[in-house]
Amino acid sequence: MEQTTTTPPTGTLIHGTLRLQDLIPTFMEAVRAYAPGQYAAITTAAMPAPPAYVYDEGEDSEWWETEDAYHLLEELVDALNEAAPEGTFFGAHPGDGSDFGFWSVDLLPSWGD
Repeated sequence: MEQTTTTPPTGTLIHGTLRLQDLIPTFMEAVRAYAPGQYAAITTAAMPAPPAYVYDEGEDSEWWETEDAYHLLEELVDALNEAAPEGTFFGAHPGDGSDFGFWSVDLLPSWGD
């Protein structure tokens, strides 16, 4: 069966938090929807991330503060940025660092101007 990819909408995906406990699950769901190949690679790796025990332990799991968690966050951001439609990027809004989503590249500052 062919896997279809939905085009991400421009705008906020998650806002008002920088906690990995909030960002990683939200970004994982977005990667599942918009970059299913990368989602499969992340979840079927020899050491899938996040590990299953993290969900059992919940928000208080020490895993959320590990290098593995930060590495996963970076991997998810990269996957979502690759899935961003032409003329957009995935990341924090240039005017609000806690507003993550898909934004027009026109919002990026022009350093050469």
